[in-house]
Amino acid sequence: MSTQTTLFSPVAVDTAPEGSRPLLQKIQKSFKFIPNLFGVFANSPVLLEGYLGLEGVFDKGTLSAVERQIILLAASVENSCKYCTAAHSTLLKAFLHVPADVVSAVRSNLPLTAPKSNALVALTKEIVPNADMWQRRRSRTSWTPDTVRIKYLRF
Repeated sequence: MSTQTTLFSPVAVDTAPEGSRPLLQKIQKSFKFIPNLFGVFANSPVLLEGYLGLEGVFDKGTLSAVERQIILLAASVENSCKYCTAAHSTLLKAFLHVPADVVSAVRSNLPLTAPKSNALVALTKEIVPNADMWQRRRSRTSWTPDTVRIKYLRF
């Protein structure tokens, strides 16, 4: 028997706080449904807007949508988050049309054939379990895109 209590349940467009409704409508239009994470975040319009804003900033970088989702999948696997692993796997396969064997490789900690994707997964797997160490190291050293390229991408 589970003793876990759900603090917030997902809300729909019509039951969400007024400030979350337009954001949920955009999400529903994009995905054709409202993923539970967004439905839960919609209990707080500020949280939902902040999460979408962070996602928007991530989208402005130089990584492709597939590369961003591979990073998020690798982080989900590293964090042992079954929900996130399933969600990012679905996004990769159903929306971004990434072959199932690539998604399976990330989920199974197997190497990828694409060198850049393989490097992104390796970097993610080093950062995620050592986030505190990276924060301390970052305050003492200067990590630049060039040092990441040299260590992980080899170009």
